[in-house]
Amino acid sequence: MKIKPLRSVFVNNRAEQLPDDVWKHFVLPIHFEKIDLGEDAKSVLIAGGRGCGKTMFIRYYCHATLFSKDRGTVADTSLSHIGIYWKPDVKICNFIARPGWIKDDLKDSAFQHLAALEILSDFCRSLKSIEHADFVDGSIAIGNINVPDAARVYFDDNVRTYNDLDECINRKLVEMDMWMHNPERPKPTFLNFAPILERLCHGLSAAETRFGKIFYRIFIDEFENLHKSQQKLINDHIKHPSKYFCINIATRRHAKIYSETSGFERVVETHDYRKVDLEHEFLTQTGKSAFSLLASEVLLMRLARAGYELEGAPSPESLMDVKNLANRKSIEYQKRVKSLAAKMFPTLSYQEIARLVLDDKSLRFRLEKLIKRGLKVNHANTKFRVEDFINENVPDSTVVCACLLNRKRSNAADLHHELDSAAKGKASKLSSESDWVSGNLVGVLFYLYLGLPKRPCLLYSGFDRFCQIARSNLRYFQELCHQSFSIYESENFKDNIKINDLQVDQSIQAEAAKITSGKMLTTVGDFGVDLYNVVRRLGRIFQLSHKRPSQSEPEITHFSISGSFSDEKQNKIDELIHRAITWSVFYESKDTKNKGPSTGENSDLVPNPIFMPYFGVSYRKKRKLSLSASEFLTIVEADEESFNKLWRTFQQRWDVPSDADQQQRDLF
Repeated sequence: MKIKPLRSVFVNNRAEQLPDDVWKHFVLPIHFEKIDLGEDAKSVLIAGGRGCGKTMFIRYYCHATLFSKDRGTVADTSLSHIGIYWKPDVKICNFIARPGWIKDDLKDSAFQHLAALEILSDFCRSLKSIEHADFVDGSIAIGNINVPDAARVYFDDNVRTYNDLDECINRKLVEMDMWMHNPERPKPTFLNFAPILERLCHGLSAAETRFGKIFYRIFIDEFENLHKSQQKLINDHIKHPSKYFCINIATRRHAKIYSETSGFERVVETHDYRKVDLEHEFLTQTGKSAFSLLASEVLLMRLARAGYELEGAPSPESLMDVKNLANRKSIEYQKRVKSLAAKMFPTLSYQEIARLVLDDKSLRFRLEKLIKRGLKVNHANTKFRVEDFINENVPDSTVVCACLLNRKRSNAADLHHELDSAAKGKASKLSSESDWVSGNLVGVLFYLYLGLPKRPCLLYSGFDRFCQIARSNLRYFQELCHQSFSIYESENFKDNIKINDLQVDQSIQAEAAKITSGKMLTTVGDFGVDLYNVVRRLGRIFQLSHKRPSQSEPEITHFSISGSFSDEKQNKIDELIHRAITWSVFYESKDTKNKGPSTGENSDLVPNPIFMPYFGVSYRKKRKLSLSASEFLTIVEADEESFNKLWRTFQQRWDVPSDADQQQRDLF
């Protein structure tokens, strides 16, 4: 097998960029038993955030993968749960629902016709997949089976066999397109997929005994993008399932969808459908470990598919085998697989990064400047000098001591004593295990790096940190890997990379994190310019908080809103926040550390950590900023001049030096 360049391993990290057959690209998560659709005929709602793998999960059950040549022989029982995939074209569906183009009394029928043609089109493709499948009991010929007379009524007279269906459906799709753009043309004969599919399946079951239990799962992706009236029509089929098919829908987590049918009924969870949340398992405390396992397995699988044989890596086939799930849950296996990923993307501890601060000329200068400022502002009468607070033996203690000197209530003599004790291994409030160091070290390191905006911040490097920044999003993780490999390959070009020796330097990883973060921040504009501006402005405020010399509240990375809005403004804010949560721009967390005034049970709103490297701030959910309603409204809708005025109030409140303005311009 020809080895592909490293930069191409993750170049396609979306299901839409992969073939319909994802057998070689999908990794079963170790909690697969909890989310497996099995052979259940009940409708399913599949929920998950943007980029979490919903489409890949669906494709795993669809006919191209189910009957893939790559998976070897398949049993006839596969015919009892054949997947059909339809991702509605948002523009076309909105076009149908738009007032004034298609007559109101035709809108529902037009949408049902479009749904019928798209679903039947993939039904025809499923027949091809079945014909080419390697069944244990031999192949199945379908094309020449006659279409039942009752089903032929729906189609042209020349549709005689199942082979004839595909061309007829495609022709009707073209006719539909021409009519929508030229409504003065005679309207097509509208179809409804349910009775047609039932008759077609009945015809197959009557003609071939192996189709005796034929059943289709119809997956409708991005269901939330459909108009309310269109969702109701789909819900009709969920409420009243067929003997031969069920409707399954996929939506983003927290997306608003409708439960009404076109009649007086509603679809109800458990009774009419069950829900599968693809992210829930990864967002729990124990689930973080599950995601890092999946991320490492995806990394190793993609490398293997590109021709890189890594010693000790699981075979791609084993990652697709349900029977191998128990082995993958073992501690020994998980430790081995994660260590391979960690070796490829090595991590520096915070203590090691602190050591680099003392060894790096520019960072050390920043540290000395911070100590000098603390002595000048808060300890003007002290006899101590800058060098008295730098101890090479305890770099982490030294770094933290620098920010403590900038706190008004600190005592220079006491801090010097504690630093000296830590260096001698004695009990000290500045020892590596102390609360002073553990609670402040990361914040001070971010402060030091923020003063050098062109320097890659090593706090973003490392496999585990990549997983934290990606936050259960495989697309983000794969993009971090892609950018890392691309930079590595451009700087270390070799014809034959020895994959077992590959270690991506931390500075490359950090640069990749910043590039990825910037790319993902840009995509926020797809969900509204207002949302993009909110994230950008919040990032600037968080960044400003990281520039506080005292670091009295290090790592401010999320916020809550106190106070109240007018009804009109409240509706606007609610809509924006809901949109942000739906698109995984923010996520919501229970408010446990509200320090400011509150109106009821506020939630913490946390910007997605993938955006944080762009601003040079912490990706960890540590400390919160309580914003008043008026402050948040300024962030949301004020012009730049008004926002900059608010920004300067935070600058004064936090006693951030005025040179932060210059650093801001350097970064943006």
